[in-house]
Amino acid sequence: TYPSPDFTFSPEAPKPGSVVLDATKTTDEGVPCVTCTYVWNVEGVQYSGPVVAVLFEAPGSYSVILRVIDTTGTMSSTGKVIEVKDEEAEEEEEMP
Repeated sequence: TYPSPDFTFSPEAPKPGSVVLDATKTTDEGVPCVTCTYVWNVEGVQYSGPVVAVLFEAPGSYSVILRVIDTTGTMSSTGKVIEVKDEEAEEEEEMP
C-alpha cells in the first residue's frame, strides 16, 4: 500500500524565522511509518527526515511538498502552502 503522508508546522501562524515541519503523523498500512524516507521540497530546496526546521526570512506564501517513500519503494506525496506573516503588519491591522 501507499504511505499516507501528513505533516504539521509550528508555530501555526508563523512569522519570519524558523518553522518546524513535522511529518511524524505519516502512516503506512495504518501504523506510524518509522522506516519511511522523508523528502521535503520547500520553494525548490530539499530537506530530508521526518522533522525539519526551515528558515523563512520574509513574509509570503511558501509551497511545501512532502514526499514519503516506504521500504518497498512505494511513494506518495502531499503539499501545503504556509503563509508567513509580517509581525508589524499584524499589529497595524489590530489597531481600531
